[in-house]
Amino acid sequence: PATPLSGVEWRDFQDRALAVVEERMPWVAVSGSLPAGVDPLEAAAMLERMREAGARVAVDSSGAGLRRLGPVAD
Repeated sequence: PATPLSGVEWRDFQDRALAVVEERMPWVAVSGSLPAGVDPLEAAAMLERMREAGARVAVDSSGAGLRRLGPVAD
């Protein structure tokens, strides 16, 4: 299982990850399970923002994470 994240940690991660994408426009790979406390819909929204910023997205997950994040992947 993934390490749980607080709301503050999750928001900080999103801000930093999006800043990297906006600067470099890389591929983004998401693998494993979502951390406890992270809503799959919020994770999907973050990946959608990354795609809008020019990133391509790869998802390697299963269950609820894959159901929510898979449609956002390239």
